[in-house]
Amino acid sequence: MNGGFSSLEEAVLCFYDSNNVHRPEAQKWLTELQNSPRIWSAIWDELLPSKHTQLQFYGATLLHTKLLKDWSEIPVQEYDNLKSKLLEAVVYFKDGPKVVLNRLCISLATFVLRITAPYWPNAVSDLISLFQNATLFQNVPNVSTESLSWLLLEILSVVPEEFQTILLSKNEKIFVRNSLEGDSLTVLSFLQVALTSSNYEIQLQALKCAKSWLEFGLPLENCENLLNLLINIVSLTYSNLETSQCSVNAIEAISILCAHPQIEKHPKTIISYLNKILLLADILNSSRDLPNDDFIPCLYTLFVTFGENHLLVLTNTLKSENRDSFLRLLCIILQCSGAPGHYPKDEVYSIQTFNFWYQLQDEILSANSDDKEIENLIKPYYRKLILILMQKSMYSNDMANWSREDKDTFRCYRQDIADTYTYCYALLNHELMDIITDHLEEAVVDPNIITEWQKVESYLYAFLAISENVICSENPKVLHCILLLEKLPLSNMNVQVSQTVMELLGSYAEWLCSVPELLGPVLSLTLTGIENSHLASPATLALKDIVRECKSVLLPFAQIIVDKTMVLLEKQHLKPTEESRLIYSFSTAVSLLPEEKVIECLDRVVTPYIKKVTNILVSPSSTCVTIKCAVANLGDVCCDLVPMIVDIVITTYNRNFENSILDLAKQLLLLFGNNPNCCELMSVMLKNICEMTLALFKNTTPENVSNHTSSFEHFYLFCTNVLKKNCKLLLNTEGIDHAALFRYAGFALCAQEVPTVKSAASFLCNVITISREQDTLLSIVQMYGAELVQLILIAIGKVSPRNCLEYVADVLVALSKKYCDWLSRWLNEILTPEGFPSSRATPAAKKRFIKSILREKANKRRVQDTTKEFSLLCRGILNKEYVEQTTSDL
Repeated sequence: MNGGFSSLEEAVLCFYDSNNVHRPEAQKWLTELQNSPRIWSAIWDELLPSKHTQLQFYGATLLHTKLLKDWSEIPVQEYDNLKSKLLEAVVYFKDGPKVVLNRLCISLATFVLRITAPYWPNAVSDLISLFQNATLFQNVPNVSTESLSWLLLEILSVVPEEFQTILLSKNEKIFVRNSLEGDSLTVLSFLQVALTSSNYEIQLQALKCAKSWLEFGLPLENCENLLNLLINIVSLTYSNLETSQCSVNAIEAISILCAHPQIEKHPKTIISYLNKILLLADILNSSRDLPNDDFIPCLYTLFVTFGENHLLVLTNTLKSENRDSFLRLLCIILQCSGAPGHYPKDEVYSIQTFNFWYQLQDEILSANSDDKEIENLIKPYYRKLILILMQKSMYSNDMANWSREDKDTFRCYRQDIADTYTYCYALLNHELMDIITDHLEEAVVDPNIITEWQKVESYLYAFLAISENVICSENPKVLHCILLLEKLPLSNMNVQVSQTVMELLGSYAEWLCSVPELLGPVLSLTLTGIENSHLASPATLALKDIVRECKSVLLPFAQIIVDKTMVLLEKQHLKPTEESRLIYSFSTAVSLLPEEKVIECLDRVVTPYIKKVTNILVSPSSTCVTIKCAVANLGDVCCDLVPMIVDIVITTYNRNFENSILDLAKQLLLLFGNNPNCCELMSVMLKNICEMTLALFKNTTPENVSNHTSSFEHFYLFCTNVLKKNCKLLLNTEGIDHAALFRYAGFALCAQEVPTVKSAASFLCNVITISREQDTLLSIVQMYGAELVQLILIAIGKVSPRNCLEYVADVLVALSKKYCDWLSRWLNEILTPEGFPSSRATPAAKKRFIKSILREKANKRRVQDTTKEFSLLCRGILNKEYVEQTTSDL
């Protein structure tokens, strides 16, 4: 084709052929043609019966596009002609193709909305009258009253939808809405007739149309009969495969009606509607095997959303004669919560009730805080809910056969259950603990406990879930439940039970500090669990929590913990994170022992471990995390090991520029940077880190700084920390090229990554802030300040993403505060050349920018706003509308 098309049909068929290499050219050609006023005449040619479906679809789509975007091209005198053509086309395509008919109906709806305001104020009502007069379409073959009714419903369905998307002026929008609201009673009357039709297709389309107009807003006071019709349709159609789709659409329409924006003003209407929809409740008890799998979830959704939307009105009925309706609704929602089977394999709708139970308890406790009568009415439902949640949280026997996605979905579902337990506790308090205790007691003595382990695990999970809510000192049942753990045959049970036990012990660690007599068996349980690879993760986490929270009473058990953790560490069966937690527990416990014991234990555990790492240098990241953890807990006790640790830092960093190594170095500098015995070692380590990093940056320019963006980010975070914590060490260590540190930080301002720019800007701001009192830094700022300002302007005007600009602006603020005169000179000199930093920045704009920066030096926010605005100007996207809409979000 060579990019040329001999006809519209040729271009359209090419465009719809996904394998045609000329599709992009066809798209461009069609787009250009679409913008031409002469395309109007071609639209109707494409809708001729003889044309291919693709051409007809294109014609209908193009018609809709032109009506939306190019309405002004249509002369007023052509409106009637266009209306006639649209009506003829819609009626002609009543039997399909469906895609063409749908586009034509949308086009007609758009036309109606366009013409309503000035020329056709009762367009929808007139349209209904028009289609009810079948004689007007007698020239079209196969036209019947039923086919016209169905077609009218199709058109009416899309009118409210198009109203939401069409672009009209404010006054036009108001006029059209008023016109549609004026026609709504006519629409409602027509819908009520259509809903009683014996023709399934008409009834289904009427339901879809009802949903559309209910979303738009039918007058509430006229909708009671509509509700009755919808409920009747549900009752008549839900059990029949051929008509079951009607029942689902009817329920969805009821849900929309029950959420009418005006209904909250009419509490009596809410109660009346509740009584009506409760007529459908019996279906839930008699229809488990239905032809439509969507029906039961949809019906439960109706009840749950009704409860959520009208909770205030419903709770106010608890002291009136209408309470029974609300209490019955609670029973239905409980029934939904307890849907048979396992979520999400056997059912997918019980999850929707969690939010309702939260809202209900919140409403009861906040609005009726001193009303025990209402609480006593509601509590039985929450007690039943607890039993349901215990059942629903149980693992399935065939969980091993579940897909990874289903397992993860169930995990999230259990977390929702755990959250719901906490809401229940807010209302039930000790009663919830009593329920858990009773069930645990029964489970412990159950002879089938090993095979039916899911029960006890779910009870333990409930106990775990409320750990942050229960006041242990006021509830003796906590101690009772913990003691019951000793009776569980964990070694013979599914490992999931032990995992939950470990999590539970960790969650009650703070309470264990008040009952030190339990620490012996609890520690034995956790330390034994660490030996099992399946339990190591929760067990090491639990042990870490226990030793942290119980340190004040840990001394009698310190030697046991140290001995056991040393053995476990020597086995080397743990993952890095597990090992790190165990090192924490070891170091916390060992710090409680006499000094001679500490040295002995360190020599046994830490020293061989460090030597091994030094020789092998495997997994430096996890290694450094582990050593950092030990150093942080042991403090000055491990002073003798500092030379060896420093050697590890220097050696590993030379091979791997990893953040974990810098974190370890930062920890060493914090602990030993001012220690006279270690000061020289700290200087050596700091000098080596700086030298190695600056060597990595050697060939870096502002243009390629992103090649090492991660190294820039973490290195300048490290330097900023050192500058804040031990400025003298950084400035007085010989061999560190401070000028290079400053210059490369300036280069990093031109990076594309926010963390990198933020890190470099923070370093520069700190350097500039203290530089007036530090001769070394003062001379560097004097020498390279102009270069830094130039880089800042390049970042602002050319290269920095807009979400980086606030950090770049912070450096300008720092310079303005400390070096206002110099900054003024640098800005004027650097911005003088024409075209820098952008050809769009005029001399006047540059002067305004300089003036604003220097004037607002004490106002960080205004400097940031000025910087962002100047950046937008430089990039050619500054205009009033854009600034108003986006500057505040940058």
